[in-house]
Amino acid sequence: MYRLEDRVEWIQDGRIYDQGTIVEVLGEPPYQRVKVQWDAGGFPQLLMASSTALCHAPIPIREVMRNPYPYGRLHNPAEKLRIAVLFDGAGLARLGLEQAGHECVGFELDPDKHHLSQFVGSGNSELQDVTDPAFVRRLKREFNAVWASPPCPPRSVAKMSGAPVGCYSQVDLTPWALTLPFKPLWVENVLAESAEDNDWGYRWNADQFTRTPIQGRQRLIGGNYDEAAVEHRVYRPFSQNAANDACPCITGTEYKGCATDRARASRWYGRSLYLEEVAFHQGFKIPPQWWQMPDGWEGRWLCRRDPNNPEQVIWYRSPVTQVQWERNIYQAIGNGVPVYMAYAFGAAYSGRSRVWPWMKRWEHAMRPDGSLDVEDY
Repeated sequence: MYRLEDRVEWIQDGRIYDQGTIVEVLGEPPYQRVKVQWDAGGFPQLLMASSTALCHAPIPIREVMRNPYPYGRLHNPAEKLRIAVLFDGAGLARLGLEQAGHECVGFELDPDKHHLSQFVGSGNSELQDVTDPAFVRRLKREFNAVWASPPCPPRSVAKMSGAPVGCYSQVDLTPWALTLPFKPLWVENVLAESAEDNDWGYRWNADQFTRTPIQGRQRLIGGNYDEAAVEHRVYRPFSQNAANDACPCITGTEYKGCATDRARASRWYGRSLYLEEVAFHQGFKIPPQWWQMPDGWEGRWLCRRDPNNPEQVIWYRSPVTQVQWERNIYQAIGNGVPVYMAYAFGAAYSGRSRVWPWMKRWEHAMRPDGSLDVEDY
């Protein structure tokens, strides 16, 4: 997306040949035309600007005495944000924002999820308690945007039986995240059971962000961002019954699923999902390093109710096995943000194409019913 008075660069063969200022903008993304007054002088040049921040050679349209750089690219350096991704998990939201052209650093408290995140996208992820006051001061110094996906169990209406929260999700940190002084600020979380607890953000469904539905996943995204920049895009309208035409919401416990399960995506597949299928519906492919259980891993944190005091939770480690490690991966993927969903919000600021770049590849790997054909993936 290009705006009046934006400073832009003309890049050719990796070099900046000229810089200029946009003096006129015609049309809306992705079919904008911009008139640029180059610093080197001459007449303002009218160019066809793709909706991407780094677009394929802009085409002179009219009012051009000559085109001095016919094979270059128009670049708006101001569109690139430095984004802190809080509660980074396995790095899915960060990956989507990076695909949209931004520089991101993830911050995660869970060592198991942090390990996975280092193999996703740029791998820029740090082990960090984001609520530390000193870290918040660092955010203000080093970043100009924040994406936060606080742990969902304290708010979730889809809790399974047993203890209600995880080891690293004891407190609902959504209100804290909403107070962070950034714009853009995106705060993403699940819908709560009470409607009055859902008035802090705008309701979205993941199937609104892809040309072909990949997953029906309801989420709230609040904070301080330009909703209009997202809403002008042609998305599928929000549907309460998205599961009718797309795989329903992927959860962190899909390994437990079965055909009669009413709370997991397995009810759509008619069986429990493979890890490749879980990742596919979240918009990424599992890095090969994920399959290797790290040296020194001590097992997953599990919990159960204290039989002598049902209000108390007893935490313990799972056996150290490959099965338990893969269940950790299920949890990391299911609790993440769909990559194509984060991409859409990042693209609203970077000007990248409103169509997720991997959409065609994902459509090629989908069977007619919307499930994954592993051979084409």
